[in-house]
Amino acid sequence: MFLLFFLSSLLNQKWTKPEMQRLVTSLTCCPTLSVLNLSGGQWHVETLKTLTEFLPKLDVTKKIIVNDSCSSVEGLVVLTATLSDCPAVMELHIRLQSPVQVSMLFSEGRQQPANEISKTLCLSHCGLLPDDLQKVWKSLGTSSDLTMLE
Repeated sequence: MFLLFFLSSLLNQKWTKPEMQRLVTSLTCCPTLSVLNLSGGQWHVETLKTLTEFLPKLDVTKKIIVNDSCSSVEGLVVLTATLSDCPAVMELHIRLQSPVQVSMLFSEGRQQPANEISKTLCLSHCGLLPDDLQKVWKSLGTSSDLTMLE
C-alpha cells in the first residue's frame, strides 16, 4: 500500500533541484522499475538536468514519462542529450505543444527487436527555429547510434 501511495504521489509535483536530487538518489536504491511516471511538474531546466544526470544510475527497463514537465527549448535540449549521455535510453519522444508529452524508452519498452542497436529521436510540434535545431544537434554529441530523427 505504501508503495502505491509513493508512486502516485510522484505525479504533478513541482520538483525543485534539491528535491529532485533527493528523489533520484532514493530511486537509485529501488529494485528494477518498469515504468517511472513523473508527469505534471512544469520543472525548471535545472531540475531536468538533475534528473538526466542520474539516469545512468536508475534501473528502468521500459520507459520514463515526464509529460507536462518540459515546456522550453532549453529543456528539450537537456532531454535530447540523454540519447548520447545515457546508453540505456533508446528512444526519446518530445512534443512541446499542448498537451506536452515527453517519454524516454529503454530497450524493453521499444517495439524494435532487442538485438537492434539504434536510437530514435522524435520531435513533434516543437516549433523549433534554426538556432534551436543547432542546439539540439549539438546536444546529441557524437552519438553514432542515432539512426532515426523525426
